Amino acid sequence: CIQFYLLFKEFDAAKKLIDFLSQALEMDYCLTGVLGKRTKYQTEDLAQLVLDVTLKGHATEPDNDVPYLPEDIPLNDDTLLPDVKFSSDHPIPNLNALQQAFLLLICFYKKNRFPSHELYKEQLLPYTNAVLKSAQTYLIGRHALYLRSSLETDSFRKNERALLQLEVFFNVYFRIFPMSSLFRAA
Repeated sequence: CIQFYLLFKEFDAAKKLIDFLSQALEMDYCLTGVLGKRTKYQTEDLAQLVLDVTLKGHATEPDNDVPYLPEDIPLNDDTLLPDVKFSSDHPIPNLNALQQAFLLLICFYKKNRFPSHELYKEQLLPYTNAVLKSAQTYLIGRHALYLRSSLETDSFRKNERALLQLEVFFNVYFRIFPMSSLFRAA
């Protein structure tokens, strides 16, 4: 339903529905700043954007028996750290698949609502990182990795990881559907 609102540019109605879903899932979320380091050579902690998720109900137990998740390509850069190192512990509660899909829905809303700008892309990355920390299904993990890849393609230092991640999706597709490998360019 929200996708139809976004398709017809009804952003106020989509936001009302997102607020309703947040209450129905008993989930509060907000972007906040936490001190941390982003580069290997950074000496002092600076404010880093992070998603703060609070569950009003009980947290779900992590499902360690997930049969298959897409491979998350690590960032291999001489300057940037693979993940932001926070000076204090900032745990994200274990989210179930519906809550993870809700966070990706918020990303979809913000990506369509606001113009494509570096600041808005930085605001979407904490949502994808929160989903990737507790991804429980293939589709949610794949969608979060795809969204992160599309956000990182403009970054000079993260472009290689974004393209390698897309290559992993491409290879998985041709592993699942081997007959379509006939149409692949040699």
